[in-house]
Amino acid sequence: MIGPVRLSAEAAYLPYASFKGEDNHFLPDSGALDGVFPEWGHDRGVQNHCLRSVSCIKNSKRLLRQFSGLLRHLICYAVFNVARSF
Repeated sequence: MIGPVRLSAEAAYLPYASFKGEDNHFLPDSGALDGVFPEWGHDRGVQNHCLRSVSCIKNSKRLLRQFSGLLRHLICYAVFNVARSF
């Protein structure tokens, strides 16, 4: 984390992947099966994922604690009022 900016990245490499299955299509009006189409394949691949997030609020942890405390009080108040009405 660099100040309010957080950077993260992930990568995955698949040296070999194989797939065999079928694709079912249904008619939109009746819902009856229109056809079954076989699918298969093999390949290799790489997947990358990068994320940059910016904290817009200074002291966000403190505010989150205060909000969760307020939320707990509201839930207890609602439960108490519902229980009291029975």
